[in-house]
Order: sequence, then structure tokens, then C-alpha cells
Amino acid sequence: MGNNRLQWRRIMVPLTSTPPHERILDQAKETARIFNSDLLLVYKNIYDKSDFRQKLLWLMAEDEDANRPADRRGEVEPAFFPSVTHHHLDGIQVASELLSFSVEQEIDLILLETHGHQTLGKTVFGGVAEEVVRWAKCPVLTVRKNQPVGGDIGFSKILVVTDFSDPISALLQVGAGLAHSFGAEIHCLNVVEQRARPRLLPQKKEFEIGTLHYDKTVAKIKSSLAVFQDELDGPTSTWINHVRLGHVSAQILDFIESEGIDLVLVSSHGLTNNTAFTLGSVAEKLLRRASCSVLLFKTRQLLNKPE
Repeated sequence: MGNNRLQWRRIMVPLTSTPPHERILDQAKETARIFNSDLLLVYKNIYDKSDFRQKLLWLMAEDEDANRPADRRGEVEPAFFPSVTHHHLDGIQVASELLSFSVEQEIDLILLETHGHQTLGKTVFGGVAEEVVRWAKCPVLTVRKNQPVGGDIGFSKILVVTDFSDPISALLQVGAGLAHSFGAEIHCLNVVEQRARPRLLPQKKEFEIGTLHYDKTVAKIKSSLAVFQDELDGPTSTWINHVRLGHVSAQILDFIESEGIDLVLVSSHGLTNNTAFTLGSVAEKLLRRASCSVLLFKTRQLLNKPE
């Protein structure tokens, strides 16, 4: 597969809130630095464009200065500063304009801020973010608005979610590339589905944690993952493979919390590959409920299939 999916030369950051949260700007700058990318900041409902541009540059520089030693604050360092261009949307249909703009400008990655509001246990993106996530033709990296500002804005623990569906090789390749770029620890998680059954129905006792059947299944899964990982191109990473038993989405979300994962990679569709829906159920739940950033690839992108 190669690392073509990690050649993110043009990164788009839609800024539809005023003012934008510093976290999205921090993450955009760090990602652009890692991949030597150009940043395209696309915004809406900004009345004074010149003042807004200065505010963005100030926010980007402020965090750098705050993290320097006290005796070196205010110094200008020859550090990488991304090429930043600004684009203002004048139409009413913001989401469709953003999607069209991303295609016209040949955007490689969209960094998208999610609101983090909770309604009935689900994160509400907002209409614009929802449409961009569902219909963007390039990968989308979601950044939680309620994540802390400053500090380490890279990724130290990356999780690749796999169910041995068709995109697994490509998704593992991307994970390995990101882990190498950010110097991150990389985990691979496979969840063996076990659905809850009503008490009145017979229980399937042949497959439980600690049984011989379970141990053999775990060993087979880890062996299969190791084969995929050994075949990856480019720099190799040390993978930590995990197998869990239970409901897929619940186990992944619990793993993210317990292991302190700060980025999870997922394809839009898994084994069911029901393309009648723009997102599969697992991807949908991770995008809404994961406490960390989520990097979403459409399955067609990973398999190099035309739209």
C-alpha cells in the first residue's frame, strides 16, 4: 500500500464557531508540522477578517511561548510555521460548501472540531460537522472541543480497531505510519462479539473467558494480526495486540478509557460493509462517544475504490 495516505500536503480546518477553540488550532499546527503541510483555514460568520486572522496567528504563537522556559519567552525560533491561507464562506449551505471546497482544493485531511455536548449519552456534532464527517471524500480527524489546551498535542497512544474486514491491511499501514511520525505507542484491538441473551434463552457456555475454546481463539487472532503486521511496508512499529470479549463498541470505548488512548483509527464500515449507510454502527458510536480524537477513513479510500 505504501504511505500515500499519510502524504497530507493540504489540511483543511473548518472554523464555524466564534472564536475557534484553541485546541483545534494547536492540533492543526502540530499535524501540519509533522507532515510539512499547508493549512487552509475556512471560516464562517466572521465580520472582520483581518482581525480574525491576527487572532488565529496570536493563538498559535501564544501556546509556543507559554511552553518555553521563562528566560526564553518572547524569542523567535526558526521552528516550522505552517503556510496558512484563509478562506471565507459566503453562502448559506455551509456543509455543502465545505465539502465542495475540499474537493476543489484537493484537501488530503480535514481537522474537525466536535462540540462535545451530551444529549442522552451521545455527543452532538452539530449539523455542519455531522455532514462533513459523513460525506467528506478524504480522511477526517475529529478533535474534541472539551480536550485540554496546551501541553502535549501530539499522539502518544494510538489504537487501530480491526475486525479482519477488507480494509485491515491499509488501516494497519496507516497506524504504523502515524505511530512512526508521532513517536507513539500503537495498540491493535479485536473484539470477539458476544451479545447478551435473555435469561429465558439457553446460554452459550462453550465460549467464555478462561475456557480452552476462548484461549485457542485469542491465540489464533493474535497470530493472524502478527502476520498482517509483519507484512507492512516502511518503518516497523512495536504492536501491542489485544483481544476482548463482549459488545464491540462498548469494549472499544472501555479500552480507550482504561488504556489512555488519545487517537483511534477506524474505517467507516466493517465486516457488514453495509454501504447503504454512510457510517457503520461501530464508527458512528466511536465518533460520538470516544473521549479522544478519532481518525476516520472511508472504506472506499482504504481499498482504493472509486466513489
